[in-house]
Amino acid sequence: SGLVVDDIEADDPDLGSLPSGMVTYGITPNSVPFTIDNTGTITTSATLDREAQSMYMFTVIVSDGGSPSLSVATNVTVQVSDINDNPPQFIRMFPELSIPE
Repeated sequence: SGLVVDDIEADDPDLGSLPSGMVTYGITPNSVPFTIDNTGTITTSATLDREAQSMYMFTVIVSDGGSPSLSVATNVTVQVSDINDNPPQFIRMFPELSIPE
């Protein structure tokens, strides 16, 4: 966990006037194994396993500090790549056999 997935960049034309020019980032739904920090860097918050789930979809919301607060959202899809983390398995186990000569 803690691997960088992507960096989302957002700015606000009101940047010079605080707090309305300040942006904050969020992810919804909260149940996905990702977090986003105040710079827009998305990282994993848990170990991912492609065999368990190969794709995640969530929304990143960026809000400004104005009153009323304005926001924008974008959908993010993460495809989990597979690594060689599982050994081969026999499909059928062979019992001990006896055969005549």
